[in-house]
Amino acid sequence: MIRDREADQFRIALGAVLRANRVEWDYSAREIAKELGVTPTTYGLWERGERDVPLLMALRFCRSVALSIDTLDLAVTQQMREVVSA
Repeated sequence: MIRDREADQFRIALGAVLRANRVEWDYSAREIAKELGVTPTTYGLWERGERDVPLLMALRFCRSVALSIDTLDLAVTQQMREVVSA
């Protein structure tokens, strides 16, 4: 089903963007999970694209790494293009 594939691609792209920004800001996965108020396991699932990221958590993440939601959206869109074309 196309819709499921798109959702999978979105989750994978978002996870890659979360990881790249976390690393850029020199956070460990454990540190950013604590900042967001989730377990490291939950955060790891998001980074690997295995679970959906709730909007509130995406917004908190953006605040934690001084990233606008618009910039997050653009980065995810670009990442999805790269995943699809690979």
